[in-house]
Amino acid sequence: MDFNRRLVKGQLSELVGEATLDFDKLFRTLGFNHALERLTATQDPHTASLCSAYVAGINAHLATAPPPTLEHWLFGGKPVRPFERSDTLALALLVGLQLSGNARMELQRMALVELDGLTPERVEQLFPEYDSRNYPTVLSTLSQQLGTFGDLTGQHRSNASEYTAAVQQAIASGRATSSSRQLAGDPEPMVAAASTSLASLASAGWASVSSALWAGAAWTANVNPTASLRRSLEAAILSPEQVLASNNFVVHGNFTESGGAILENDPHLAMASPGVWQALSLTAKDSGYNAVGASFAGAPGIVLGRTPALAWGVTTSQNDAQDIFVLEEVALAGAGGRTGYRHNGSVLAFTERQETIRIAGASPVVITTRASVYGPVINENGGLAYFNSDERLYKENGFSKPLALGWSPLQAGAVEGVLPALLGLGNPRQTSSWRHVQALLANYTAPCQSFVTAFATGDIGFTAPCLTPQRAAGQDGRYPTPGNGTADWVQFVPFTDMPRTLNPPEGFVATANNKLVPHEGFSGAYQGNDWGTDGWRAERIVQLINASFSSGDGKLSLAEAAAIQQNVRSAFAERAVRAALAVADAKLDAGARRLRTTLAGWDGEAAIGSQGASAAFGFVRELALLLRGAVPGDKTAFYSPFYLVSRVFGPAGEQGDASPSSFGSDAACATQGASSCEDLLAKAMSNAESTLRRLHGGSDDGFPAWGDRQGGSRLHQCVFAHQLLAGSLLSCLAGQRASGSGSIHTVSKGQMRYDEDETMPFVHGPTYRALVDLGRPPSESRIAVGPGQSGNAFSPRYGSNIKLLVDFLYEPMAPGTAEDFAPWRTAQGLADPLAWVISPP
Repeated sequence: MDFNRRLVKGQLSELVGEATLDFDKLFRTLGFNHALERLTATQDPHTASLCSAYVAGINAHLATAPPPTLEHWLFGGKPVRPFERSDTLALALLVGLQLSGNARMELQRMALVELDGLTPERVEQLFPEYDSRNYPTVLSTLSQQLGTFGDLTGQHRSNASEYTAAVQQAIASGRATSSSRQLAGDPEPMVAAASTSLASLASAGWASVSSALWAGAAWTANVNPTASLRRSLEAAILSPEQVLASNNFVVHGNFTESGGAILENDPHLAMASPGVWQALSLTAKDSGYNAVGASFAGAPGIVLGRTPALAWGVTTSQNDAQDIFVLEEVALAGAGGRTGYRHNGSVLAFTERQETIRIAGASPVVITTRASVYGPVINENGGLAYFNSDERLYKENGFSKPLALGWSPLQAGAVEGVLPALLGLGNPRQTSSWRHVQALLANYTAPCQSFVTAFATGDIGFTAPCLTPQRAAGQDGRYPTPGNGTADWVQFVPFTDMPRTLNPPEGFVATANNKLVPHEGFSGAYQGNDWGTDGWRAERIVQLINASFSSGDGKLSLAEAAAIQQNVRSAFAERAVRAALAVADAKLDAGARRLRTTLAGWDGEAAIGSQGASAAFGFVRELALLLRGAVPGDKTAFYSPFYLVSRVFGPAGEQGDASPSSFGSDAACATQGASSCEDLLAKAMSNAESTLRRLHGGSDDGFPAWGDRQGGSRLHQCVFAHQLLAGSLLSCLAGQRASGSGSIHTVSKGQMRYDEDETMPFVHGPTYRALVDLGRPPSESRIAVGPGQSGNAFSPRYGSNIKLLVDFLYEPMAPGTAEDFAPWRTAQGLADPLAWVISPP
């Protein structure tokens, strides 16, 4: 909690020192500290009182002078300063920025044109539009034709969308449940605990822990937590591999086994220690609040979860809510060298602020930040670093115009609508109907999310609230926009024009960061461009839901919903493998032939222990690294070679054509010294075999098993990296590792880091899973939150829930005491009963 608020407000250095100065400069340049003050001032009285009460509870605990956490202790053990109401919004603003990638994409396109010399046509080949013909969209054409109150009959559902009939025919021969697991099964444990137990160290007392960690000058010289923090923050915040991924779906009670609506949700975020989520059951009798689910540490109330009458889940909708405005800077008359910018025929002065950054162990640093009518100027003070750009590259190549970030929460008139919505969803008095939910979400601002809702009545709904700008004619948000007044935002899109539906004719709604609507104008407003390749997960979810509808009694059970959530089949990698298998034998060396044998026997599942998955993703990794050089110039780092490969092998509807010639143009492949794309594929296969053989100890006896840390494999281990200590000698204490399934583009995602680490560690995926059946008792709904319930590295609950995430296990998503949950956890081999109920008298 303290880390997040300091990061967002640009105040890390006063605790840590000079190692984090660049991050403080970045967030001061973005102006988040001032935005938090403005947004907090706009809260309605009810929300303000709840947040004040929450902060009072935190400060009451701090007043007892609790022992310092490991992190605070490493930096001197200074008391944590009291919290303020604005701190409750800090994480929401940070997550909002992290889940908004439009500005980054605009800058990437501009860099490829301005710095690397690509034509706009070539750039669009690298970043093509979402293919609505072959990938599902959240809302179908029929949903709109029938209106928001679709007739939930089998006739409407069977003709629900353009892709449903084809999908049902393809799976008519059997149900796609090969990777499903029992909802409450007890598979063999796959978690390997940290080599050293912090809990056992803590039992020896703080003095013993201190002397154990800091004994000897040589040891302390190698730890250097400030340098470690800088590296960790660069990986977590400034990484070019910023990934947006989450899943949710709701199924109407007419099509479920219980007769009640079913909801699934598994948001995907960075695998980290401490974890982002905390399981929580919270009731407040006076206000009527009564919810169970998960919350962010530092956020009042339940962020995702259920009440007796409602369940809700979210994914990032990827609406285009940001723009980069290019300003024309001019000197201000009589201003002593100060400058302004042209706007609507006038010259406006920048709003300048002197920001003083205090630094532990050093003198304060003062920087000047500038803001325009659009928002903060970001190409100074290192502000472009967050957007994976280097302002020095622009200046060195003759581009020095100020770039301003336009984003709704940073606008002068922005209203805080996030906490009122989330606090309201957890209050049954405010969410007894669809109309009430819409009233809560109408003022929601950012981050842009796809909310799915399930009601106790069996009804289901979808809403995509977001303060989305309506742009001037001719502006589509792909490239930075002139900041001279000719291309200003006209207004924000009215909530009534945002995509939403109640009881759609399909009988379900599924979202996986895929495009919201089939075509522009569908919902009355432009929504964006950059849905990328996220159709792979959406397609698989839709396939599996339709499979349940077209077999047996045609009803989805909670166990089937769990199987969908746990699915690790990769259609993307299967297509890549088909291209590899089509390479002529004469092109392959002995290593490539050995890899091909393993690829030919792979079942498409990125399951723990699969050698075929290791071969498939080892091949994809090597191909991605070869393709990185296909983008001319070395001034910019391409967004992601993995996603470039995804586009090469997409769209999903073209999976029948996987010949080497369909892979790409021979001219593009020739940039890597290959005479043809077939030669490039062969080279990637050979490189992959060599890498995998080395990771397998040089043995020709198979390949390393995918994600099987328990079995000794180094490939695709799930890494819960500590944001402060990763990379230091202390990472073995505060960081955690486990086996990991899934991959890029699987429903249960196991996003890997591929570039400098040939072991492809699992760094991004689901750390919250929910399965709610409102037709059954609350105790039969399920939740899994990890890696642990505590953020204190000295607590036995710090990593006690990793087994839930790795083995696809769950706990009851219902109020209860630690004693209530003890038998459940013991039966599944879990340590320490869960304690997550807050129920004040």
